[in-house]
Formats: sequence, C-alpha cells, structure tokens
Amino acid sequence: MNRLKLNISLVAGLLIWFGGAVNSFSQEIKAKASLDSVTMLIGNQTHLRLDVKQPKNVILNFPVFGDTLQKGIDILGTTELDTTTIDADNILLKKSYLITSFDSGHYMIPPIRINIDQQSGGGYVETNPLALKIFTFNVDTTQAIFDIKGVEDVPYTFREMLPWLVGGVLLIGFVILFIWLFRRIKRKEPVFSLRREKPKLPAHVVALDELEKLKKEKLWQTDRIKEFYTRLTEILRVYIEDRFQIKAMEQTSDEILEAMKTADLEGDAVLENLRQILKLADLVKFAKMNPLPDENDLSMMNAFFIVNQTKIVEVKPIEEIAKESEVTNDEKQK
Repeated sequence: MNRLKLNISLVAGLLIWFGGAVNSFSQEIKAKASLDSVTMLIGNQTHLRLDVKQPKNVILNFPVFGDTLQKGIDILGTTELDTTTIDADNILLKKSYLITSFDSGHYMIPPIRINIDQQSGGGYVETNPLALKIFTFNVDTTQAIFDIKGVEDVPYTFREMLPWLVGGVLLIGFVILFIWLFRRIKRKEPVFSLRREKPKLPAHVVALDELEKLKKEKLWQTDRIKEFYTRLTEILRVYIEDRFQIKAMEQTSDEILEAMKTADLEGDAVLENLRQILKLADLVKFAKMNPLPDENDLSMMNAFFIVNQTKIVEVKPIEEIAKESEVTNDEKQK
C-alpha cells in the first residue's frame, strides 16, 4: 500500500513539474499584433504587424493566409519574416500583412494563433485581438429635399425658339453657299480643291513625343497619381493599336497582354514591362492604390523601353544613302 502511494506521488510530481515547465516555456514566447491605423477610409490600406519575442532554440510556424484575412478584409501582400537578435538567448521575429477593405463597418480581428513546432515541444501562442473601423463619406440627403412649388406661368423658352433659330441659320447658310458657288463658277474657279494631307508620323515618334511631355509635366510628383497612369496607359494603348493593329483602346489589360503574345516580340522583356504598367495602373485606378516613387519611375522607364524595343526602323535604299554620302563629301570639300 505504501509503495502504491509512493508511485502515485512520484507520477503526480512529474506531471506538476512537466506542466510547470510547459507553462514556463510558453511564457517565454510573447506574441503581439498591431495595426498602423485602427480607422481607415474604404479602399485605403494599412499594415497588420506581428511581433514575437522567443528563445533562439524554439521553432515557430506562422499562419499562412490566402487572399483574405477574414470576411471583409483582403490581404494585398506579405513581407518576409524578419529576425532580430535581442540578447544571447532571445530573438525578435517580425512579419507584416498589407490589408484593405471595400466594405464599411467595424471588424474584430480575433487572436492570431502561431504554432510551436513539434521539435520544440508543440503547442501554440496567440496574439492579442484587434479592432478595425472602415468608414466612408456620409451624404446628407436632407439637403436634397425641397418643398413642392406651386404652379407658375412659364415664359417662352429657348428650346421652343430653337427650331426657328436653326431654320433661320440654315436658310442664311444656304444663301451664302449659293452666292459663293455662283461667283466661283462665274470666275471659272474650281469649286473644290484637294488639300494635301500631312504625312502621318510613325507610331513610335508620336508615342515617344507624348511620353516626353508626360515626363515633363511631373504629375505623380504632384500627387496626381491617377491622372499620370491614365495618360501613360492611353499613350501605350494608342501606340500598340497603331504599331501592332491590336484594338487596345477597346480591350482590358488582360486582353491586351493576351493579344501581344501573338506579336513578333524579341524576348519576354517587352511583355513583362507592359504587364507591370497595366497591372499597376489598374490598382491605382480601381483599388485606389498609391504606388511608391520608385514604382512610378519604373513605369515611365518601362514605357520608353517598350516603344524603343518595338519601333519599326525605316531602312533607306542603298542609292539614297550613296547620294547623301556624295552630298556630304561635296560640302566637306567646299
């Protein structure tokens, strides 16, 4: 009987020690969640940051999210795990998620669970819960409601006079045209003269000229981001339509990229640069994204690259080159 009591006491002591060791071990890991901003205008972005302080010999498995953190909150991007040494025994892990929302309201983000690897004893730690408010502009509908007015006498309106005015203008125009034709015929002058059209400039000349103008206007540097990407994509769409006979002005970004795959391009650089510009422009115009200055500079450089790499270089005939060379030599001798 005494031996049985001894075994029970020994087992109980081991369980208490093990439980205390696990509890002490979990207390050494501290996880914290924070938001750059707890209130946000609909469509804007903020960072959800995770900071975990832990011993160096512990392996943690951070959660893997898809496109959404939870219903109503979308994830646009995730940073790599950053590790900082605190002291000889502890390190600090940092990870952030770029989030946005297109639905107004209050959102409660529950504690985020971070699992402890089985090699480190298993278990998990949780962050603190967070609250996020998404708001939109309020519209005061009372300002658009007015009392019903009584019946009033309506004067003769311009719309009612318009047919008579148009008729009078047309009559005067026909009289002037008749007199003009009569005089030209009497003088035996041609009624119509063909006007020579100016030769159409090559597509790349027009595109490069427009890109230079856009660059000098410095739209994105003055916070006119949406106007900058609207103009930039319009220049490229006009160029693609004229250069490759692709109806780029009527197509979406994905349709343009798919059509460009059939074009005779040297390498994949042109297509990748075009994809970078169109995708970023869609995020700016439809998701209200605010790109970094380096991304704006990259978009402009990629646009110049696309035009220069795909432009048609006119090759002059040998006779014309020889004639120009003779003229140059004569001028040098003089």
